[in-house]
Amino acid sequence: MNKEIVLPADEMYVPAINLRAGNVTAIYEEGRLRYVTAGDTEIVRTIYPALRDEQWSTVIPVISNEKISREQRSFYITYTALYEAGDIRFKAVYKIEGRTDNTITFSMKGEGLSNFKKRRIGLCLLHPIASCTGREIEVRQPDNTTYSSSFPEFVSPFQPFLQVQGMKWMTANNTFVEIGYEGDIFETEDQRNWSDNSYKTYSTPQSVPAPAMVNTGDTVEQKITIKADVKKTVFKKDRVIQKENRLPFPRIGYTRGVDQQALTRTQIKLLAKIPFDHYRVQLNLAENWKEVLSSAAEEAEWLSARLELIITFGLLNDEEINAVIDALRSPQQLVHSILILSSHHETVPKEFFAHAYEGIKNAYAAISIGFGTGGDFSDLNGNRPAEIEYDFVSFSLQPQVHTKDNRSIMENLGSHETLLRSADKFTGGKPVHISPVSFSSADTADKRFGSAFAAWWTLLALRNLSAASDISFYELTGSRGIINGEAETEIYKALKEIKEFSPRYIFQNTGNKVILQNESGNRLVFTSKLPLPGSAG
Repeated sequence: MNKEIVLPADEMYVPAINLRAGNVTAIYEEGRLRYVTAGDTEIVRTIYPALRDEQWSTVIPVISNEKISREQRSFYITYTALYEAGDIRFKAVYKIEGRTDNTITFSMKGEGLSNFKKRRIGLCLLHPIASCTGREIEVRQPDNTTYSSSFPEFVSPFQPFLQVQGMKWMTANNTFVEIGYEGDIFETEDQRNWSDNSYKTYSTPQSVPAPAMVNTGDTVEQKITIKADVKKTVFKKDRVIQKENRLPFPRIGYTRGVDQQALTRTQIKLLAKIPFDHYRVQLNLAENWKEVLSSAAEEAEWLSARLELIITFGLLNDEEINAVIDALRSPQQLVHSILILSSHHETVPKEFFAHAYEGIKNAYAAISIGFGTGGDFSDLNGNRPAEIEYDFVSFSLQPQVHTKDNRSIMENLGSHETLLRSADKFTGGKPVHISPVSFSSADTADKRFGSAFAAWWTLLALRNLSAASDISFYELTGSRGIINGEAETEIYKALKEIKEFSPRYIFQNTGNKVILQNESGNRLVFTSKLPLPGSAG
């Protein structure tokens, strides 16, 4: 017997309008141009302006004077954006024009209204992964010389294109695309490092010292021009039908919040009704970590879960290693894995890791010990383990590092499988832990977290990450918890359905569905009334 659960669309996308520039189409929403498509191929994912403060936080502007003019095969949009946050006051006028000759321009003219420090001000262009990966590209530099390269297949730890003033490439449907950048020197990074499903071309280069000062009266002018040589009628390739890929249902755990209160009996009963393999617990050796470990071990027994310990070392010495070994004597049977981190490094220094690995392994051979980061994949990708012994690698993941709108959150699900394949390539197939998966940054409570939208994102993330060895999701309780007090969130309700179904398998390549199968061959299917993000609807 099969069962289908349809999640409501309780969070929608920002309203958008369809645009055409000759034979090129796009949509516009709140100052951004998205899904620039030539024929049947998306050539640009998004063009948008960004102001990042000295801490890399994105300043959200207030848009005014928005004017939109559309013809059958052209359009013209202009608006004013005022950026205000702390000591930042910056104003910019943006113009977006689509012409009948398949050309789109996006320009800005901004002025500082106060003195402040910035990491970035300017236009950003996102390249879609699906249609760009592996495509050969010619890059034009500021001195008009060119070099050849290609969009990387696996997640690149470094910028694949530097000194960018222009780009040319041919799409799979033989559309010639040319993009020009004016007003600054641009470069391209692989945003999959932060779980975004795009490459990003931006200014100013990372080699330029930052943060930089913006003074009152300083101006910023930039322009991006897209040209596509596309015929009115483009031969559409046969639709590729991906075969369902059945994987074992993964091990799922959850995170003990740093400020989590003691679990109540009611909460423990609620948590017993969801899949619960392991309990992610953070131990900072500079704080009251032994008390935390003792409480967490007791809770893990109540929850019938194993412990996934995230241990942050500060001094990186034998005293800390021996203290950990001693503290684990009592709860060692509960401990499934240990991720070794450093309070002063993105990943722990390899020499210390090798020493700690040997010491802990000699004492507790059954405990898996991992190398990695509490941060994004970028930290692991840029500090890959080499010439050391380890049992698994680990990194965290959340979809709102760069943008927070609903379309982007859903789009970024597309990066997950590539992250796992990229990790597999440089680890030689070692197990991968995604720890933790968060819906938003650790210090931000998102009002959407308790919604069916967040539950649908969680189910899709679970499906896409199912090749990982272990997946640790959200905190148990509180504003970022799967139960809030003793109230059930939509995420909890979906997990409860999964536990009751007792799945053995989960299927990949299932489009806008999440499909589980149990021992009897029955299927549990989740779908959502929320449409796919790639249109104005």
